[in-house]
Amino acid sequence: MNGNNDIWFRRRNPEGDFGYQASLLRVAAVFAFALFVASHLPPVLIAPMMQKILFLGALAAVTIGVLLQENPLAPVFTRWDEAAALYLMSWVAAAFVDVQGAAAAIAELRGDGGVFHPLGNAG
Repeated sequence: MNGNNDIWFRRRNPEGDFGYQASLLRVAAVFAFALFVASHLPPVLIAPMMQKILFLGALAAVTIGVLLQENPLAPVFTRWDEAAALYLMSWVAAAFVDVQGAAAAIAELRGDGGVFHPLGNAG
């Protein structure tokens, strides 16, 4: 590393690491949270719930990246890279969604046989 990059690098990461550990830890924490929440649902709803939580995690990472004005093309991992990883994971989870099975499981959990009433169960 030349002197300029080294100064910028140390100013961003005083520990001297590349920031990969913190980024990977945040991505792993979002994935673990998604898996924890989804594991409390019926098996057919695990993939849809994980997809939604991972997508929301990607949106949160993008929002934080914008608020912190991070450079998306920076040579270190940024919130933009975390958002891309979480978004990719949400697409992978979406590939395993069984739409008919999920709809049936949701109808069973609601207890109304799958009949949707826009004003609630009245009528």
